[in-house]
Amino acid sequence: MASSESTTSERLAELIRLQAERARASGHKPGQMVEGAEVIVVRRNPETGRKHFDLLKWGLVPHWAPDMSRPHLHARAETVDELRPFAQSFRQRRCVISTSIFTQRRTIGQPKGRLFAIGMADGSSMLVAGIWDAWHDKGTDTWIRTFATITVPANSLVGEIHDRMPAILTKDQLPFWFGDVEMPLEEVKAMLRPFPSEGMIRWPAKSPGPPALVEQQQPDPEPDLFGPRS
Repeated sequence: MASSESTTSERLAELIRLQAERARASGHKPGQMVEGAEVIVVRRNPETGRKHFDLLKWGLVPHWAPDMSRPHLHARAETVDELRPFAQSFRQRRCVISTSIFTQRRTIGQPKGRLFAIGMADGSSMLVAGIWDAWHDKGTDTWIRTFATITVPANSLVGEIHDRMPAILTKDQLPFWFGDVEMPLEEVKAMLRPFPSEGMIRWPAKSPGPPALVEQQQPDPEPDLFGPRS
C-alpha cells in the first residue's frame, strides 16, 4: 500500500497536470489568480478533518447563493467572521494557498498601475490564508468548490504601493488555522495580520497578461504542511 506521503505526491502531480491543461484551454498561465481560474489549495474536509490538495476556482460563491454571478475574490480579515458570504466558511472551511510571490498594482504613489512582485527575502514559500465553499449546480447536479483569499492592511513594504496585502500564515499556525488544535475563533482571526516587512522583498514585475493577486507555484508537499492527521 502506498504511504500517505506518496499518495499526496501523486495527487499533487495529477492536480498540477490538470491545472495546466485547464489553464491552457482558458488562455492564462497555470495557477494565475484571475477570476474563475482554478488554483491548487490545501483545504480541510469539515466532515473528516483531513487535509488534502484540491483544485478550486478563485472567486468564492456561498453555498446558499442563487447562482454564480457574484463571486468574491477577497475577504477582508476585519469582517471575515461577520459578513454573511464569509462567516460560515471562516468558521468551518478555511484553506491555504502555497505561493512563491504575489503581485500588486500600484495604487499609492507614481506611476499608478505599475505591477510589482512581492516575495519572501529568503526565497521561501508563502502560505496565504483563504476560505472555501461548495455551490451546488442543480442543472448538472455537480458541486463546484470555490475560494477567496483573505486580505489584511498592508505592511510598510507593500504599503508604499497599495493599502492591502494577502494574509500570510506560518507553518506553526497551520494546526490552529485548520482546526486540528482548538482555538477560540477570535484568536484564529487574530492570526490574520500584516506579515513583517523585514522578511519580504519587492521588485518591479513585467506581466504580459492580466494583473494577478497571487502567482501559484508548486505547493509544498511536506507532511507538516498538513499538520496532525485525523
